Amino acid sequence: MLVTYDPAFTTPGSIVMTLTISKAKLAIGVLVVALLAPATAFATHSWPDVDDGRFYADAVAWAKANGMTTGCDNGANFCPERNVTRGENITFAKRYDDLVVQPKFTTIDAAAEANAADIARLDADRIISIGPAAFTTSSPYTLTRIAASPGGAYSTGTMIAPISLPQGAVIAAVTAHVYDDDVGSNMTVRVIREGITEPHETIVSGDPSSGSAGYQSIDLNILASGSEAVDNTIYSYAAVVTSSSVTKRLKGVSITFSPPA
Repeated sequence: MLVTYDPAFTTPGSIVMTLTISKAKLAIGVLVVALLAPATAFATHSWPDVDDGRFYADAVAWAKANGMTTGCDNGANFCPERNVTRGENITFAKRYDDLVVQPKFTTIDAAAEANAADIARLDADRIISIGPAAFTTSSPYTLTRIAASPGGAYSTGTMIAPISLPQGAVIAAVTAHVYDDDVGSNMTVRVIREGITEPHETIVSGDPSSGSAGYQSIDLNILASGSEAVDNTIYSYAAVVTSSSVTKRLKGVSITFSPPA
């Protein structure tokens, strides 16, 4: 250890202790931080003056492979016993930060962003769609499904389809999709819930056929009971469609809901 006066780092009359180290000793420190990086198999003789049996051989090989050092004598040797200047020392530290530390942070940040995006998708509202094929009717009525355009289904009786929502979900919106050939007739679409020991109760209701002829998608009215969290332990849920004319064709019902808290 040398005791020197350095005007660049001290005031007049004071002293600073400067530790003089060799590149071989610095390589020991490099070996320690190298443990933080993925393991790599290195070739022997990274430089002619670094023998395989030396305690710092693996550290030197790692530093060369990762761009930490380019050696000395224009890259011909490593010069393990030569002292390291302050300029070289800070350059090694900067290279380690650029080549090892910062890429790790970039990977961590990218993973964090991906996780945040996944969480946002989980928190977003979800939609289920109930098509005409899911509906049935009871005798003596019949249900007709149209394969050709404009498609849909109709019945002279009531059409009903079960709804499966997650426990604890909250209905945010219900949209009925219909094809209306006759603006003079009516169609009602409801969502009901029925308790095990209770009669059914309408929780969403609306008339999607009150507009003009053709395709229509109309949001229905959510009643107070429809804003309650879904409770599958007590209720079963269903979509119910009633039409006064076979010219009203049901295209489907979509339900938007917030996921359980």
